[in-house]
Amino acid sequence: MVLKRMKNILIVCTGNTCRSPMAEVLLKDRLEQLGKAEEYHVISRGVAAFFGQPASDNAIIALNEIGLDLTQHKAQRLEIDDIKNADLIYVMSNGHKEVIVSEVPESASKIKVLDIIDPYGLELEDYQICRDALINIFKKEFPDA
Repeated sequence: MVLKRMKNILIVCTGNTCRSPMAEVLLKDRLEQLGKAEEYHVISRGVAAFFGQPASDNAIIALNEIGLDLTQHKAQRLEIDDIKNADLIYVMSNGHKEVIVSEVPESASKIKVLDIIDPYGLELEDYQICRDALINIFKKEFPDA
């Protein structure tokens, strides 16, 4: 029997309090729905995160509305090892990609830009739009069998 290595997925935004933690939980949920949760290790980080900061209130509410929990999230800053260990990196903007590639140039080929607008400081509706966009992206990235 050959054991398959887990694939490491890194999701990056700016502060690791809105988009990337929502994406992390949504992707883990998607993988669970597909019965593939054991095949992937998913983490989120922020290029300018303040360590330990909780997820934003509206991010928590937006995920709670669909039965997912973000209350235990604590922000973490992106580290070089996170980039090097990732098999796939989702970033929310081209700016995030530029930061990563400037640190680890060989990572460029494993980065996908999602183009998700930052809802930080905006209304709940903006977080819901962000959430729904991420759900749709992950349905396309990880389709039903």
